[in-house]
Order: sequence, then structure tokens, then C-alpha cells
Amino acid sequence: MAEIQEIRAVFASPLWADDQYLKTFNSTLHQLSVNRLLSSLDHLQLAAHSLEHDDGALVYSQYSLIRTALATASAALWLVRGDIDQRRSRALNLASYDLDQQVKFARSLLDAPDRRDPRNDALREECQAVASGAKQRFDAMYEAYQSIPVNGHIKISTPRDLRRFGETDAIIEIGDYLQQRNQISDKSELLLQYRIMSGYVHGLIWSTYSGSKVRNYHGDKSAMVELKGNPSNIYKGIKTAFVVATAAQTRLVELAGHPESSAPGRPH
Repeated sequence: MAEIQEIRAVFASPLWADDQYLKTFNSTLHQLSVNRLLSSLDHLQLAAHSLEHDDGALVYSQYSLIRTALATASAALWLVRGDIDQRRSRALNLASYDLDQQVKFARSLLDAPDRRDPRNDALREECQAVASGAKQRFDAMYEAYQSIPVNGHIKISTPRDLRRFGETDAIIEIGDYLQQRNQISDKSELLLQYRIMSGYVHGLIWSTYSGSKVRNYHGDKSAMVELKGNPSNIYKGIKTAFVVATAAQTRLVELAGHPESSAPGRPH
């Protein structure tokens, strides 16, 4: 965690240049990537701590932690791994997505009658400013996005689509990317783990029976089921998410401290 928070962009480095570009839109590549990495590592720390003291009593909660860690680390690596045009177009995508979520929160708060308390006036004013200025910011980001060369990347076609982030698509891409770099053995591993963790988060029956230790038996009056967690699966998930987070951190440090070494348009 401390190492991530200490990452600083050297003047004229790729990260510094990307940050200057994105400041026009009240965002930076540094914020978009570091915040997601901090979320990933924070969740991983708690998952690892719980694993040290777990005798199988925890069935669902550890998967929720690792799912968040895997998703946020994958989003960070998805953002920073490419060339300058890809990084900036993806940063505008994530910045639009973040703003869209902020606007939804702001409007919900403004509509909440219980929040009409003088002590909340400053927060309400901030939310009002976010909501009223959102369209101009969305339009500016989409206009900038449209001006970035495609360079073989798939282009988002509408302003509303720019506000959406394909979390699953990012995980699929990162699985393929890490396999090509020999950092994981099977590119499908990330997606499979994410799918089953998502099942736990939403309380889906199939995931519980697939990933937990389950014993069905007959009680005095009805059929019964006993569930226990599977620490080996939890450890495997922690390891996978940490590989992704480490790759994202390594790439971010590279962008923060060195000139762009590859030719324009060549992905890393």
C-alpha cells in the first residue's frame, strides 16, 4: 500500500504527460490507476489476514474481497498497459464512468428528504455543482476521445457508451495479456475465478456448490446441508489477484519514471 501511494510522476515522463492531458477533465491517469490499485491491495490484505485465522468457517465473504481485488487490479492494468493513445482513450472511458457514478450518487442525495439538514448544506452544494456541470464535462470528454487516433483499437461509438466500463471485458483482456507475458499459465483463469466469485457475491447456488465444501445429509425432519469454506480456493484467488496488481504497479512505475521507449501505437 505504501509503495503505491509513493508513486510520483517524473517531469516529462509518460505518466506526467498523461496527467497534464487529463487535468482538463478534472482527472488524472495517476488517480484513476492508483485508487484502483489501493482498493485491490487493501482488499487482498484483509483476505490474507482472514485466511490466516480461518478454519473453514467463512464461506462467502473472502470471495467478495478477492473479487473486488481482482476486478480493480485488472481495471488498473487495463488502463496503463497500452500506448499513449490507448491509455488516454481508456482514461477518458474510466473518467466518464467515474463521473457518471458520482452524478448518480449526487442526484440520489439531492432527492433524499432526510438529507435536508443545515449540516449537510456544503455536501448538497457540492452535489448540485456536480450534477449541473456533468453534461458539459461528459461532452468535453467524448469530444476529446473522438479526436484520439484509433491505432487498431475498438472505438466507442456514442457518448453514453463512453460512460460504461466493461469490467468483464477488461478481465478477459488482462488474462490474455498476462498469459502472453508468461505471468499466468492459462488466460481463462482470471475469468473463471471472477465468474465464481461473482456467484458468491450474489448468493448464487451453483457457485456455492462449486467452490465450497458441501455435505448433504438427512436431519430429523428434513434434508440438511452443511457448508464450509475452501481455503485452498481462497489462497489461489489471492495469488491470482496479486499477480495482476503487481503487473499494474510495475507498469505504472515504468510510466512514472522513464520516457516512452516504444514506437507510437505499439502496445506494451
